[in-house]
Amino acid sequence: MALGRFDDILLRLQEWILFWRRPPAGRLAKIAAAHRRWVASQRREGIRAVLSGVNLKGADWAKADLQGADLSGANLRESVMTLINLREADLSGADLQGADISGADLRAVNLSGAQAAGADLSRSDLSLADLSRATMNGARLRGATLYRTCLKGAELAGADLSGADLREANLRQAELSRADLSYANLTRADLNQASLAGVDLRFAHLFRAFLRGADLRMADLQGADLSGADLREADLGQALLTADQLASAILDGSTTLPGAMAPPSL
Repeated sequence: MALGRFDDILLRLQEWILFWRRPPAGRLAKIAAAHRRWVASQRREGIRAVLSGVNLKGADWAKADLQGADLSGANLRESVMTLINLREADLSGADLQGADISGADLRAVNLSGAQAAGADLSRSDLSLADLSRATMNGARLRGATLYRTCLKGAELAGADLSGADLREANLRQAELSRADLSYANLTRADLNQASLAGVDLRFAHLFRAFLRGADLRMADLQGADLSGADLREADLGQALLTADQLASAILDGSTTLPGAMAPPSL
């Protein structure tokens, strides 16, 4: 049954109040319930959760269904959001620092410009999500799925992306210095002009990855697959890898190789 007009007005009033103070769990539960009906009825019943700019610091959203909700600019610091469904939700500009979002469904979510330093997104599915210009330094994305995810210009210094699925992801101009990308799948990923200084890329899959102009100084590439990777204009100074790994990569005189390593025959 659709909510009556009075209930509609009451819920909107509650959302407005949330702008001014941290909401009690009871109000959040009512808003979440109305949103679940909105999703289940394909937007015919219930009310979409609009929590833009709301203070939700430390809130418990574990296993909640907030698919398509508006949480843009919300304060979600240190929130518990494990196994949450935020598919296609708007979290642009949201503050997620220190939040636990592990195992979440974040497919096609908008996290552009979000602050998520130190957040835990391990094993979450971020396929087709927009994380452009997001700040995620020190975030944990171990085993996460980021297939075709946009991370252009994102800050991921020191982040843990080990074993992550980054196939065809857009990491152009991203800051990834000292990040852990060991065993990550970066097949056909766009890493052009990315900062990868000191990054751990051991046994990573970089098949046909785009690394033109990338900074790979002191990167650990031992065991990484660089077949067909474009390394033109890339800086591999002091990087750890073998000449054999570069045999099937694309490089030219503009590529800076480590030490006295001779370039493979072109």
